[in-house]
Amino acid sequence: MISIPVHGDENMISRPLRYKVLSNALYIPKSFSSWYDGDTNWGIFKDGNIDFDAAYIRGPGDCLVGQSWTEPQTGAHARYLEGTYVYGGTIQPHYGHFLFDGIARFWHNERSFKFIVQGPTTVSEWFKYSPIPEIFKILGLTEENFIRPEQATFIQNLIVPEPSIRETHSVHEEYGHMGTRIGHQLVPNPNLGGAPVYLSKTKLTRGIWAAENEEVLEKELEKHGIEIVHPQTLSLADQVRLFSERVVIGLEGSAFHTAALAPVQTKSIIIVKFCHAISNFTLIDKVKHNNVKYITDGRAFERLGRVGEIDTMFRIPDPKGLAKQVLSAIEEI
Repeated sequence: MISIPVHGDENMISRPLRYKVLSNALYIPKSFSSWYDGDTNWGIFKDGNIDFDAAYIRGPGDCLVGQSWTEPQTGAHARYLEGTYVYGGTIQPHYGHFLFDGIARFWHNERSFKFIVQGPTTVSEWFKYSPIPEIFKILGLTEENFIRPEQATFIQNLIVPEPSIRETHSVHEEYGHMGTRIGHQLVPNPNLGGAPVYLSKTKLTRGIWAAENEEVLEKELEKHGIEIVHPQTLSLADQVRLFSERVVIGLEGSAFHTAALAPVQTKSIIIVKFCHAISNFTLIDKVKHNNVKYITDGRAFERLGRVGEIDTMFRIPDPKGLAKQVLSAIEEI
């Protein structure tokens, strides 16, 4: 186990979070035909420029995710929407992204106005994705609270809370407080202790990445009493309970964003594939004051390519060696 660099910014925002009210802001919807990165013609614009607090920003630096800094011609024939609305940000049916972009603006307690959101699907479609309605219910929201206009729209008054966390960029302590409040609703009385648990990707049929020889690593860990679980088979509450009560081990991935929802400090061991940690994880570590160790043997995983609906399959160079590092880390954490 060695200390490793971090990819992405790790900015802690110490000032109070801000919100603003934009008059006659232009909403240009995200296209249904591509993901956020591939669409430059969407966003919230004011006086011809994108509004920074409403923008989908990713680090390092202030990088737009799709969108454009200046208003595209798409808004030339916009309709007009009277009244006051709140900007809820970008909602997407992906667990890790949802725990960042999806809830980042809901530190703001305004609930008397409808929320205008961006998304690659309709509101009804992303509410079918199980964690979304459950988490929003805890935040006091249902599907009826949201609208997603399907054409360019000028909005009479738009309240824009800035996000409490941005991907590989920054986090505010309020994000940690919000996650803790959600966690207390899901796991009111965690029982600390229990054997370490390994979060396996071996039964994933779709996802961003997996490792073809992960099972070799798992078998080594099982020999030492570590339980193997598959997080996609667990309820959200059961996933939060694991992070709240036990040492959680696994390959880096969205499952470790669950730590943001734990009602207590967590202990995790994350195996990274490219010899560096990603600041999405370290931002959560910092704001939640979690105890996390990152494991690498100094070699990047071998990229094999797409397999079925797994975007990229990798091969672990030395799964048995990584297992030894994990066992050592358990003794230290």
